[in-house]
Amino acid sequence: MCNSRCVCTNRSKRRNRSRSRSSYFPSTSTNNSVKVKDPDILTWNKAISTHMRNGHCDSALRVFNSMPRRSSVSYNAMISGYLRNAKNSISWNGLLAAYVHNGRLEEARRLFESQSDWELISWNCLMGGYMKRNMLGDARRLFDQMPVRDVISWNTMISGYAQVGDLSQAKRLFDESPIRDVFTWTAMVSGYVQNGMVDEARKFFDEMPVKNEISYNAMLAGYVQFKKMDIARELFEAMPCWNISSWNTMITGYGQNGGIGERSGACGWVVMGYTLGKCELGRFWLELDWAL
Repeated sequence: MCNSRCVCTNRSKRRNRSRSRSSYFPSTSTNNSVKVKDPDILTWNKAISTHMRNGHCDSALRVFNSMPRRSSVSYNAMISGYLRNAKNSISWNGLLAAYVHNGRLEEARRLFESQSDWELISWNCLMGGYMKRNMLGDARRLFDQMPVRDVISWNTMISGYAQVGDLSQAKRLFDESPIRDVFTWTAMVSGYVQNGMVDEARKFFDEMPVKNEISYNAMLAGYVQFKKMDIARELFEAMPCWNISSWNTMITGYGQNGGIGERSGACGWVVMGYTLGKCELGRFWLELDWAL
């Protein structure tokens, strides 16, 4: 009898602990033992505040990152919580990220300037925030002050210059960069394409040591944009792998440039048969009577 009561008591305690933990983490998953029906943003915000009040910044951040949507109250709960609990570099990094993601860049800048031992991830975070809001000068000053840079630092600046059309600065940083990955190269390709310099983009594209779907799609979009559908088709056929963006680009290109009926005799180009995992797409040429 005693053993039975002890087992029941232990099970009850475990259920209570599980219920207590789950009450602080709203969940829409059917796998959790405690579920919140129709959780709204107030429930999530309350969970964040509860974690922060108990000094559990990491748990609050997990809730915040799991939210289906956020309000200014969500961000303010994170920021005020970090301010109360900021005792180590993890807390300060989280607070800075909360400021940046909430668009409060002036507060992020003041916080950043109040400390001197920021981790690289925080330098990149603030610089990325400046870039997203077209504050290129502030981003460049931060970049020049960085004690150490990684590929994310270089890519942020190179893509930022390329997107605003300052390709000379983008190219200069590209040449100076000691580390490049496929995204560094793709940023240059996209920059030249967006500024109508398709031939220059192709030179970079051909020199890329490694290409991915994003690289191909950027170059493909350039040819389609400037109605060079024959070259776009050749590049498309040479791609080792396609995704939905590749198909949409080609279909849109033919539609906008009057190439639906591609061959005389009304031969339409139809694509189908997407095999997931192997990235193989069946190609079928069907004789159709397109009404053009």
